Amino acid sequence: MVVLNDPTRGVDVGARTEMHHLVRGLAEDERIVIVSSTDLTELVELCDRVAVFQRGRIVDTLSGDGLSEQELSLAMDAGFATPETGG
Repeated sequence: MVVLNDPTRGVDVGARTEMHHLVRGLAEDERIVIVSSTDLTELVELCDRVAVFQRGRIVDTLSGDGLSEQELSLAMDAGFATPETGG
C-alpha cells in the first residue's frame, strides 16, 4: 500500500507528469494507492474513486462519470451544510 499526501504540491509541470505516471504504474501493478490532495484536478486525473471527508466522516463518494472537479467541489461544499446552519 502506498499513501500519498499532496504528492505534487509545489513541483513543476514536468515533475507532476512523471509523478502521475509513477502513481498510475503502481495502480496498474495492482497496488493499493491512497491519495490525499487539495488539488481537485489531480484527484480527477489519478483516482478511480474519491471519498470526500468533512469533520471526520465521509459525506460523499464519487467515481466514474460522477467524478469531476465540479462534482468534487459541490460535494466538498455540501459537507459543510448542517441542519443547524441550514447551509
